Amino acid sequence: MKRFFLVVLTMLTMFARGETFKAGEVYSITLPEGWCELSKLFLTDFAERVRKNMAWPEPQPYDYAYQIGEEAGLEFQFPCILVEVVPGRLLPATLNQLAEEADKSQEAVYDKQNRIFWTTEIETMGEDQRLVRRVALKQIKDGFIRFTGCIPEDGYAEFRPTFEKAVTAVEVNEEIRYKPGWFDDLSPVFGLNTGQLILWGLQSILVGGILWGIYILIKRTIRRMRAKTEIQTD
Repeated sequence: MKRFFLVVLTMLTMFARGETFKAGEVYSITLPEGWCELSKLFLTDFAERVRKNMAWPEPQPYDYAYQIGEEAGLEFQFPCILVEVVPGRLLPATLNQLAEEADKSQEAVYDKQNRIFWTTEIETMGEDQRLVRRVALKQIKDGFIRFTGCIPEDGYAEFRPTFEKAVTAVEVNEEIRYKPGWFDDLSPVFGLNTGQLILWGLQSILVGGILWGIYILIKRTIRRMRAKTEIQTD
């Protein structure tokens, strides 16, 4: 346990000299010196083992992962950070509602300035040890990036500010950065996206107006043709 606290203390003191990891064309994150990025092979193997142990039909996808210390063996070392890039746009109104409905122990909050929804999950690891997962959902254009910081409960207080600082400072690629729409802050109506409903309504009015205009134009054209035919007949 002393070694674990020494690792965490070293991690905190070296944050200013951290290393930046670039995740493809998605984002870049700066972590304290001494962290490493885990290989795709490691993540694929780990996801497959979890799938078999949990009897899931599909493996749990992890797009990126980081841990303190070098990659060795087939298990994560704590603390570690797991990352998933998930499709499906999350709206501020929805995240605010989730924060309001969450249990106090989850410490759920939506940081509108940085477009991050924070929450905490706790899992029992043994009779006297629990694993804490601090989760951050970072909004992007057409989905979100889920950062999960994992650490035994004993080291959570020291790890949390480091994790939150790193995630808050994440640089998302400009092309996929979240850009709020006009109606994103409106609360859902009967569980439906209010902004989308308004857009559908406006589109329906526009399409209806165009169709009505075409109908009137056709009606007038027919009337003129009939009038012209009657004149020629006379």
